[in-house]
Amino acid sequence: MDTPAVQRWPHRRLVVIRRDDELLAHDIDRLVAGDDAPAARFPAPWPRGAGGVDAVSSALDLAVFSGQHALHAVDAAGALHWRVRHACWGSPCLSWHDSYKEYAGIDGHRHPDHGSCGISADGSTVWAHVRTPLPDDGELELDEEWLVLDAVDGRVLGRAPTDTATAGSYHVPHPDPGQVGLSVGEGQDGSPLRWGRWGGS
Repeated sequence: MDTPAVQRWPHRRLVVIRRDDELLAHDIDRLVAGDDAPAARFPAPWPRGAGGVDAVSSALDLAVFSGQHALHAVDAAGALHWRVRHACWGSPCLSWHDSYKEYAGIDGHRHPDHGSCGISADGSTVWAHVRTPLPDDGELELDEEWLVLDAVDGRVLGRAPTDTATAGSYHVPHPDPGQVGLSVGEGQDGSPLRWGRWGGS
């Protein structure tokens, strides 16, 4: 089990816990009242440690898993709503994988760098820090980008380079649905914070 993460919005606060086979979301107000039952559970598409920092929507109807090779958005029953493949975080790996099984246990994929994702306060967009290129980009150099995706279908709405060399990252929520922060850990090179605003561009 990983260290619990707190996700905050004006109307709800969650403690999110990643286990090997699932993601649990606990409502903090319910925890304080003595109810320790998860408010939602989401089956995981790959083991913990094989991906980055995941996110749960404030409505508890969607979880987005940040993996080495893709983003997966699932509901509480585990049904896949959408998937966005990206360049692999494994090093050195220049592949676009279709599944975790393709690289499970292979050197360079056991302790990868990783990205992260966050869901806006109103649940309309998913923000994701990924390694690029994306498969439709063609053969380009490896880079890191911050994507804004439609939470309903995973369509990429916007993207921007982060100019980072990431060991790991996490998203910082904001009560304004159009704003999200991204904290990037670069080891001894620093930990820059990016702040994004989405208003259609």
